[in-house]
Amino acid sequence: MPAKFDRVTVSQLLQEADPRLVAAATHAEDGMITQYLAGAPELLTKFRRATPGARALLEAAMDARRLGHPVSLPLPFLAEAAEGYLTDSEWDLLPENWLEKAFAFLTDPVKGARGALTPVRRPRGSATSPRISVPSYRLADYLEQLGRTTRHEAIPAEFWMAAARHCDGEKAEKLALSAGQHGLMEVAFILAIKAGTSRSLISSANTLANAGRLDEALPCYLRAIEIGETYLIPFVAQRLKIAGRHKEAKELLRKSNMPQLMDSLTSKANRMASQGRLDRALALYQEAADSGNRFALRIAANRLTSAGRLDEALGWYDQCGDPDSLHIAAYRLGQEGRWEEALSWYQRAAEAGNKKALLSAAQQLTTAGHLTEALTWFERAAATNRIAALRRGAHALADAGHTKQALHWYRRAYEAGDIPALGFAANYLARKGQAEEAQAWYAEATLAGDPYATSKTKAYLLEQNLSLSEYPWALLSEGRALSSAGRLDECIEFYEHAADLGLTHALIEVAQVLAANDRIDDALSWYKRAADSGAEMALRDAGLLLAAADRLKDGLTWLERAYRAGDRSALRAAANELASVGDLDEALSWYERATIAGDHEALCDASAALAHAGRLDEAQKLIERAMINGHSHVIERTAEQFLKRGRVEQAITWYRRTAMAGTSYATSIAVQELLRAGFKAEARKLHSYGWDLHGLISDAWIANAQLGEKYGVEASRFECLSSLGKLDTVGK
Repeated sequence: MPAKFDRVTVSQLLQEADPRLVAAATHAEDGMITQYLAGAPELLTKFRRATPGARALLEAAMDARRLGHPVSLPLPFLAEAAEGYLTDSEWDLLPENWLEKAFAFLTDPVKGARGALTPVRRPRGSATSPRISVPSYRLADYLEQLGRTTRHEAIPAEFWMAAARHCDGEKAEKLALSAGQHGLMEVAFILAIKAGTSRSLISSANTLANAGRLDEALPCYLRAIEIGETYLIPFVAQRLKIAGRHKEAKELLRKSNMPQLMDSLTSKANRMASQGRLDRALALYQEAADSGNRFALRIAANRLTSAGRLDEALGWYDQCGDPDSLHIAAYRLGQEGRWEEALSWYQRAAEAGNKKALLSAAQQLTTAGHLTEALTWFERAAATNRIAALRRGAHALADAGHTKQALHWYRRAYEAGDIPALGFAANYLARKGQAEEAQAWYAEATLAGDPYATSKTKAYLLEQNLSLSEYPWALLSEGRALSSAGRLDECIEFYEHAADLGLTHALIEVAQVLAANDRIDDALSWYKRAADSGAEMALRDAGLLLAAADRLKDGLTWLERAYRAGDRSALRAAANELASVGDLDEALSWYERATIAGDHEALCDASAALAHAGRLDEAQKLIERAMINGHSHVIERTAEQFLKRGRVEQAITWYRRTAMAGTSYATSIAVQELLRAGFKAEARKLHSYGWDLHGLISDAWIANAQLGEKYGVEASRFECLSSLGKLDTVGK
């Protein structure tokens, strides 16, 4: 086994069926696949067996990364944030040197790979660069992924306080965004000021303005304009107009002279460029951009590209900085075959928020014949655009003649929810003349319900001079067509013939057709045949059919049989049917059985049923259990029931917990529901000030320097805003 794998081998591992190999190929650095696979269990064991202090550091690091903090985690931030993850008893019992002991334990390498935390070193070859003044650590990739998938707990107040004190720049900007998503308006504002970037200032200003606090938002908007975001001027003017402050809006536009200036400069530049005077036009495009028309930069970049001056154009695309401009630059570089640069720009575009960048990179690489590299980018694109990336990756492999790999990608696309992928695979095999394999994929596509495959089936068999009667999936397709035409008796003959040839699913479809025509007992006999032939889902479907026909007792018998045959969800289905007819106590016993069997969604359904019945205290207990398994969405339904019964404090508590778990829309829903229930004062307060760090509706606060004292942020951080509260600074 090699110590490192080369790039080609890593790309091949991305196509494996084993998710562990795919994860290793995606996350292991420097091709160290073996070390990643060997180290993962050790890291998990270390996390589970860590002392309270070490575990708290890891939990703080995991939460920081899932909330957007960059890779490098400063020691002062980690140490202070970790205190929020300890109980009072654990904190009191920590030895004086707990931090040193914890880091010694966590930084110890495992199986030739990084430890749970690794000190961040200066880059190689940078010995003359200034040394890193604050020690920082990197969380192991495996633990980072574990945190993203398993941690759903509320973030402790100490974490946010530590972030406000120790994070700035990109760190503060990323965490400010997360704080806003958690409804923590106050700490989001503090972090935005610490970041000092135009993006963070604009985000904070938008939040304040949307909360009806335009006077406090204006300094942030004006500061962003002062540092170059002049395109905001008409937007801020519009905000003022909406607030009825027309005189101030007019004054802002007058001082900036922006609309007329932008239009005239851009028009003049376009005329010059069309006349072949591009260099003179560029100066006007820049002037228009400086006046607020950022799109002028892209126009200039596009004109330079068309003139064959791509290197100059890149500087203009870079000035634009928006995701689409970065995407265009990447594509232009790819057209020129400058792949290393192109991929770097594609990555920047993706990080800036262009959702198509990764997929575009993969497709352009494919077109250029760089399939191995393209597959890596298809794989990365699949993380956010799964179906499109997997299907197009499969097409690329198919076009290149890599049959085995193409079929594997089509299969992955289907498993991700792309039903037509099976038909695409069948068509590909048919074109290659692999008739037997094509038939198998057409059969599966037909069973999956792909209407295109269903219509293609008959045509394909005719092309191959094959008889429909010999192929069960073709008979199934014909039966469906007859059923759609209302020819029930004829369609049953085709379904039965298909079943006689071994296609058990045909029995289920007959039962469904009969049930749709209110022939319940006939349907049950076919469900029984299907179950006897090994189709476990038939038992569950039969049970639900009987329940819908007001024969719940019989339905429960079938659902019990379905569970005993291996269908774990059948217990929850039975519980839901019992709850729907008001037999909640009996339903709870079935919900509990489902939970014990490993169906954790049963807790969500049970808590919702209890809340709907007004048994809110019991519902709360089940929600606590559900949240341990990451099901925070159930809280919202319970909170609504609290409001309906006038229990406002409890409702607010549960809405807050949803927000603290990171559900971005939870705060706005809480505001809407409070208003609907008649609690206007609480709704207005939450809308204007958000939640505090302890999960209560925040008291009123003012977005100014005095707020910084609460978080230990020096007043100098706010100086950039103090002189910008008035519009008379604009245009000077």
